[in-house]
Amino acid sequence: MRASLAGTHLNQEPIHGDAMNKNALLTVLAGCALGCTKNINSGGLDTGGSIACAGTVNGVTTTLIDATDEEAWVYLDFESCALVDIDSPENDSGWDLGLMRYNPKINGGVSGSGGMEVAIVEGVDFDEVTAAPLDGYITDTADDDDDGVPEYAMEGWYAYDMESHMLSPLDLVYVLKTVEGSHIKLQFDDYYDDAGTSGFVQFSWAVIDPPSTDSDTDGGGDADGGDADGGDADGGDADGGPNPDDEIGCAVGSELVTTSEDGETFLTVFNSESTTEWTCFSFAESSQVENAWDLAWKNWDTTTSARAAGAVIEGGDFDAIDSVPSIDWSEGDTDFMDEWYIYDPSTHYLTAKDNVYLIQDAEGQHWKIEITTYYEDGVIGGPLHRPTIRWAPLNDDGTAR
Repeated sequence: MRASLAGTHLNQEPIHGDAMNKNALLTVLAGCALGCTKNINSGGLDTGGSIACAGTVNGVTTTLIDATDEEAWVYLDFESCALVDIDSPENDSGWDLGLMRYNPKINGGVSGSGGMEVAIVEGVDFDEVTAAPLDGYITDTADDDDDGVPEYAMEGWYAYDMESHMLSPLDLVYVLKTVEGSHIKLQFDDYYDDAGTSGFVQFSWAVIDPPSTDSDTDGGGDADGGDADGGDADGGDADGGPNPDDEIGCAVGSELVTTSEDGETFLTVFNSESTTEWTCFSFAESSQVENAWDLAWKNWDTTTSARAAGAVIEGGDFDAIDSVPSIDWSEGDTDFMDEWYIYDPSTHYLTAKDNVYLIQDAEGQHWKIEITTYYEDGVIGGPLHRPTIRWAPLNDDGTAR
């Protein structure tokens, strides 16, 4: 389909009798009344590409993008609903959606390092989608039909009329996880302006709840949660049921984690760039594991064993902690480390909070953890998905080893 569309048909400007009335948005696009229109392309040069966000009604934002340029991508960041100037899209975390004519790409797979995925929801009204699905996510992949264009995850958003050479949006809802971890739903509304000019992409979108397992993880353990007797030696639940940690898809192998000694502590670097598998780590083994793990990463997301207990010391001094403090511990809360970062909307960088995290594993051993960076070699803006932690064990009597 895309090979046949790559010719002149979509570059024509037929009169579109059914075009939606978008005068307000087009006025904004032409005059930048909302102050969010800017001209760029992937090389940073002016092209006429622009974005207009017409405000939010009942949580839904209508966005119109001038993607008429045949050679330049226009990049959108959903969190700011603004066009962003991207020089190296494959390595930049500052964009979520790119458009060039009818081609949409996301910051994931072959298109970018942001780890984005999208699920396609069919047969459901846009307003009825209130939470992201658990599975069915895909991302942009390499060209497999030899047309010179990658296989964009959202490429099938339209129907093409061979007689009129017009595009019309299909009744599909796309659910995307942004680079920053938000979940949004998106539906394409039109591809033409009121004069019938192609390349003016309009869509509606809204922030929705994450999948239920992202926020409703019960841990699967018993009332003792992360106590030393919270699970048995074979990794099962204390009541003899299955280990809830097995629901986490740990990556196979040992090449995704490197650990080195840093004085009396350890320094561990994770490769968390996969969007489908978790990089799972055992403190006791000091290595990547496939089961009996304590901490796992996938992109910027963290999870801890459901059989563990955890605590956060905000603004804590990692080196000064030499005993297990008397604070409240969360038992079976696998997401207690999720708020580990500060997001800068102007640079789109993640900076680790000045916190110390404590974990009591299923065997009763205590560990202290400090997250130092999310970027390779600690270079902000460098290759991302390389979370690094300092960590050390604490003896049963509360003193550091």
